[in-house]
Amino acid sequence: MSPSTKKSTVRTAAVALLSVTALAGCGSQGPGDAQANLQLPKQSKDDSGILPEPAKSSTSTTATPTATPSSSTKAPQRASRHQASDSITTREVKQTRVVHYDTRRVETNDLAKGSTKVSRGGENGTQVVTIRQTLVRGDVVRTKVVDTTTTDKATDRIVLVGTKEAAPQPAPRRSAPTPTPTPTPDEPSGDSSSGLDMRRASMWDRIAECESGGNWSINSGNGYYGGLQFDLQTWRGAGGGDFASRPDLASRGEQITVANRVYDERGLQPWGCRDAA
Repeated sequence: MSPSTKKSTVRTAAVALLSVTALAGCGSQGPGDAQANLQLPKQSKDDSGILPEPAKSSTSTTATPTATPSSSTKAPQRASRHQASDSITTREVKQTRVVHYDTRRVETNDLAKGSTKVSRGGENGTQVVTIRQTLVRGDVVRTKVVDTTTTDKATDRIVLVGTKEAAPQPAPRRSAPTPTPTPTPDEPSGDSSSGLDMRRASMWDRIAECESGGNWSINSGNGYYGGLQFDLQTWRGAGGGDFASRPDLASRGEQITVANRVYDERGLQPWGCRDAA
């Protein structure tokens, strides 16, 4: 082999070796580093004119393995929010409730039509109710009555309603007008010369018959005097003192005169026998 051919072969082998080394370092070196590796170092020729073989790079590139999760090891799963919080429970509670009484109306012929009467008062009762409650996270979301037990029965209130027809009322009788008494000759209708007022003399006679049995001079000691049974206050208040200190000491005409004075002011109200008039 000629010296020129041998020199060409050595160069070709050196270039190939450098290319392999550059390709091996591409995984960890940038483009600038790869270009630097491609530059051939200056080498001195030996006496034979043959370039020495370049030293192999001691730098080795080791690929860092990428960790992949093992198929046999599973990551822990987070618990579902609904599974952790939705806790459904049930419970039963008992409640005592009031049972209100009803009112019954019963017709009866013992009462007049349209009238009412309470025959019996009502009383409330009680019952125990069992309720099933459904709870979600401690809140009641549904209730259901599962049992009812009556402990005290309610008593109805009874009202009697009258149906008896009222009896027809008789037509009112028309009373005959009371005739005006005609004064007798010895009983003048107005003031006479003696100063007596003899009006209504017959009426006063009837009242005196009821009050004192017609005794115009009676004094029974009960505080009432004369035929018309005056008390002293009424007698004196009507001017009876003009005739006598007490009614039983006055004459019939004088007592009738004082009675007419009282009648003009108060009517027959002071007399208990006024119905006899």
